[in-house]
Amino acid sequence: MKVLFFSPIAFFSVHSVPEALVADALTKAGHEVVFVRCDGLFKRCCLAMSDVPFEDEETKSRRCDECRASRDSIAAEFKLPSLAIEEFLLPEEASRAAQATRELTPNDYLEFKIDGIPLGKFALYEFWLNHKLSSANIPPALWPEYLARLHNVLLAFYAMRRVLAYHRPDRVVTYNSLYSLNRTVCSLADTSNIPHFMLHAGRHHKFRLQQMTVFKGIANYSLINRLPTAEKYRAIPCTTKQVDIINEHVRELLNATSLWVYSIKSDKSHSQRLLDHFGIRAGQKVLLAIMRSGDERLAAGYAGVEHFEAQPIFSDQYEWLTWLIEYARANSEYSIIFRVHPREFPNKREQVTSQNAVRFSALLKDIDLPENFHVNLPEDQLSLHDLFKITDVVLNNTSTAALEASLFGIPVVGIGDEVFGFDLSLQEEPASIPEYIEKIRVAASQGWSFARVIAAYRWLNYVNSEVSIDISDGYRPSDLSARPWVRFAGKLERVAKRKLGLKPGLPEVRGRPAVLKNAAQLTYAIINDDVSHIGIYPVAECADERLEARKIAEAYQSLMNSIRNSDDALFLSKYSRLVS
Repeated sequence: MKVLFFSPIAFFSVHSVPEALVADALTKAGHEVVFVRCDGLFKRCCLAMSDVPFEDEETKSRRCDECRASRDSIAAEFKLPSLAIEEFLLPEEASRAAQATRELTPNDYLEFKIDGIPLGKFALYEFWLNHKLSSANIPPALWPEYLARLHNVLLAFYAMRRVLAYHRPDRVVTYNSLYSLNRTVCSLADTSNIPHFMLHAGRHHKFRLQQMTVFKGIANYSLINRLPTAEKYRAIPCTTKQVDIINEHVRELLNATSLWVYSIKSDKSHSQRLLDHFGIRAGQKVLLAIMRSGDERLAAGYAGVEHFEAQPIFSDQYEWLTWLIEYARANSEYSIIFRVHPREFPNKREQVTSQNAVRFSALLKDIDLPENFHVNLPEDQLSLHDLFKITDVVLNNTSTAALEASLFGIPVVGIGDEVFGFDLSLQEEPASIPEYIEKIRVAASQGWSFARVIAAYRWLNYVNSEVSIDISDGYRPSDLSARPWVRFAGKLERVAKRKLGLKPGLPEVRGRPAVLKNAAQLTYAIINDDVSHIGIYPVAECADERLEARKIAEAYQSLMNSIRNSDDALFLSKYSRLVS
């Protein structure tokens, strides 16, 4: 069997090295592998340049050099056959791509297709996310960048159409198939009836780079909470080792060091100080409403993800906000804190204010808020985990913050929308406004529950033990490897060695075994043309429920203590009751 890896971007070694491990495992299983690389074809504006100003040609040129150096290091280490995509692009096709972008206008770009493939939409994915857009009306200042990204998509389309016809692979593999170039290639594979597979890192905030997920298609990775195996794990008690691994994940959440955690770290705010800050009176129940990031689902939709089929009880977040304001006005027994998603504003990952945030800010200026409705903005510098201390119920849209709330034991009520980031059992979903009101009332009366904490741990055990594949025996990045200055230093070293003619090295894979311990899981879906490996191999070992409860209770108290002010008796009594 021949497997083609479309991997033009090697700049992010934390993606491209684990990808090479999968290819290496396939080779050692007896299959033919070929990599498609880039030698500068996409230099106008590729994924590796997402944080570089579009006009900064000098920095983009350096990125190309760094990307080539990383590519060469991986090639030297793994000795996998590769080809340059430039070799398969005809001059007349390059001219055709340039002509198409010259003729396109902001009024018709969404309808741009070739052979029925919506390339105009595919080109939007990372562009949309980078600029946090919420409207299809691309700002004039950003239009040249969009055209450059579409130009890359067209070059990939023409060249890869020829590559697939020439090599006739049995499988195509990409790392995150939603990225615009990858999505284009996957669509070409579809037209040739070639199964394609998405690789991605895991979800553990500390060990995610030493985990790999492998799914067929572009969307199955987000449907893991629909699988029968997910339900099976709800009934499987965690072992002591599994609890310890999950604790590492939760500590990273609370420490807020990961780029994938948007909240700031808890400053151990006192519960009473928080109550006073929001003017919450004695006896009022606190409902914490959490927005979702508006651009991510739209970007996925442009990439062709089509499983957002639910009919939520509110048409959008603005209708939800307006309803909550009036609900607070009519129900003084509640105090509602409406937390805007931190991604909508500049944060530690992106320094961009979203279109959604601008619209939201304008809306708030025109609304008379009741005294029991409060807006929490990132500028308030309040940690989500500190807000949880005074929260009785979380009102969620589709944010994975609901999972974090469940780790505290807080009940969560949704709005009837599709949820993909966590176990469906962790969030109550109403089918109507009256049912929503009733579920809020019931949740507020029930309060925190240790059973929810256990359910959240079991979901995370499913994600870490079953969904994610451990590659730690073959890939050992430094604990600091995700920090920008370390990545930059490593790339400079590879560039220097390349220019000096020295053999580049990959210390993160030194000493790896000839065959990874989980090579069978890594290659199962690709070899067998299956959706994934989930449910194929024996489920994780099962512990005793009493032992699980004791270990989770110990962890829970330790984690809650780590964010508690030493004088905060209110918070102490709240979480101590759960495990007493």
